[in-house]
Amino acid sequence: LATAKGESVGRPHIAEVLLRKGYAKNPREVFKEYLGCHGKAYLPKEVLEPEESVRLLADMGATVSLAHPMLWKGPPGWIDTQIGRLKDCGLNAIEALHSEHSEADVRACLALAKRFGLGVSGGSDYHGENKPSIQLGKGYGKLRVGVDVLDSLRERRIAEGLPV
Repeated sequence: LATAKGESVGRPHIAEVLLRKGYAKNPREVFKEYLGCHGKAYLPKEVLEPEESVRLLADMGATVSLAHPMLWKGPPGWIDTQIGRLKDCGLNAIEALHSEHSEADVRACLALAKRFGLGVSGGSDYHGENKPSIQLGKGYGKLRVGVDVLDSLRERRIAEGLPV
């Protein structure tokens, strides 16, 4: 969808196209008539349980990484329990390098990866032009996700007999 300009396509982008094509007079009408929860084109979002998602991805041969775990909120020890359950389902890595992780968060993620025998991944949280201060592989502050992160994950796949 050209209107997304490299971003993840969402309802606002679809609304923009519908307006341009003359299906409605304003954004409010587009959402009421088509995209809102009672609209003609609305489909409720189907959400999988984390275990089901990890199993599905692992069964397809994906390297499954737990995204930005330090941004999740839960009681003490919760993240350890979650990682243990997801590892049993096929979790391969933990995203330690992330634009919103502090240095302490990165250290905590690295320790979790080591404790659970998981790989380390990273992401700048680049989602297109909607975050101009973030680029692919270059996040907030000093965050740089180098090719060494990918190489390490690739080596883990080879060691596990998975295709690369």
